Amino acid sequence: MKKNFNFSRHLLMLGLVVCFVSCGKDEQTKKALREENAIVSFTIPSLDLTGVIDDAHSTVTLTVSPDKMSTLQDVVPSINISPSASISPAAGDVQDFTSDVQYVVTSESLAARTWTVKTVADDYVSAGIGQITEKWDKTATDLGLSANVEATIATNGTTVVAGRSGVMIDGTTGEKLPDLLNMTGVVCNGTPAQDIIFTVANDDAGTLIGCTLGAWGAAGSNDFKVYKWTSPTDAPTEFISHPQSSTSHFGRKLTAVGNVNSGKAIVTSYDVLSGGTYASSVVTGGAATHAYWEINNGTANAGSTVLTNYNCAGLFQMLWPVSPNAVAPYYFSDMGSASAAPITTVQYNNGSTMVEMPKGPVEDTEIVDPADVMFKQTGYGRKILHSMLFTFNSRQYLAIVSYYNNGTTDFTYYITILDTQDAHRVVFFDKRPYTGNFSINGNQTAGLAVSTTTDADRTKTMRLYALFSSSGMVAYEIDNLAP
Repeated sequence: MKKNFNFSRHLLMLGLVVCFVSCGKDEQTKKALREENAIVSFTIPSLDLTGVIDDAHSTVTLTVSPDKMSTLQDVVPSINISPSASISPAAGDVQDFTSDVQYVVTSESLAARTWTVKTVADDYVSAGIGQITEKWDKTATDLGLSANVEATIATNGTTVVAGRSGVMIDGTTGEKLPDLLNMTGVVCNGTPAQDIIFTVANDDAGTLIGCTLGAWGAAGSNDFKVYKWTSPTDAPTEFISHPQSSTSHFGRKLTAVGNVNSGKAIVTSYDVLSGGTYASSVVTGGAATHAYWEINNGTANAGSTVLTNYNCAGLFQMLWPVSPNAVAPYYFSDMGSASAAPITTVQYNNGSTMVEMPKGPVEDTEIVDPADVMFKQTGYGRKILHSMLFTFNSRQYLAIVSYYNNGTTDFTYYITILDTQDAHRVVFFDKRPYTGNFSINGNQTAGLAVSTTTDADRTKTMRLYALFSSSGMVAYEIDNLAP
């Protein structure tokens, strides 16, 4: 009996030991289970969007501009969570993040935590134009501009410079400045009254450039010259000189793409007399010939013909290369002509095919002259006086100023901005009536210019100036703030 008692006691002690070891292992296993239940990273790859993690409040914030909010409706996020944890709904599920979405992250130890993904609309559009507002509207008399003289404008910082007269205007207030554009050293044909800058423009870097009028005075006696300024009150530097024949007439329009001081740039003008005759400010009998100069680190090469297939009805054809690295593709505009082929006035050449621009917002009922029925198909007004390619907030736009005469002395000007990266969608349109004033502008001219600044608070601003020769000028402010 004693032996059996001892044996039973040994079995009891062995059971206690086994239980102690087993129970200890279970407790150790329980403590080893991971308790982390965090969202470590959150992205939406299709939108290149990264969420901001706030671990203390269990939130993920997605920040987008208001114009991109709709793109969050049906997307698949990429979510990284704590090791050994699980998430519900699944990270690969399609979600609509235009409103709050909740995820439950459960740790290995089964501790659950609710996370909220919030979308915040930023005050800024992600790219391009947000809003456009009018800043000031001045008459030609207010600005000290002359009748039928100034045809183009350009900028130097916040200063607006007019061609021919050299009048300078404060672009912020619209007030005339006391100084004139410095034209010291400018040579057209040696006659002081004609040794002036006829046309002004800007390159993409904002550099002020200007040119002489090719055959003003004795035909063939002067070269076509292009100048640039570091400051409009300092004497300019000549950087293009192009020989002309007795039938050449460069200088009515001037464009520049790129940077004329460094890197690559393209400067264009056109010869209104090539293949035609010059009479009463109208080219007849042939197409204008466009020429361009490639600029490399400030040095220009010889001009090259790039476009000869257009009949034009006036002096205001324009050619805008979309890049400083190549002339084609480019935008082309002119005043339009019933005898031209095609008769529309705004075209885009993608290297092989001319593409017609979509119709703008001018109403058919506004075009009442039977001779101008053809312009109903374009809708930018009867004649395009100036066009300008510009980039704002990483998007490229084409601005157009045109006019229409209703058969009397009353004229309506149209300012149109097309988004070249969105099927040439019209993003801005404005009408500017100038009753009776246009009759003194025999050459029927207008100009466009821009100036850009970026403020410290991320707000980008650009001023767009539109000159209506002999009538006045209007300034608009463009920003990247959400509408």
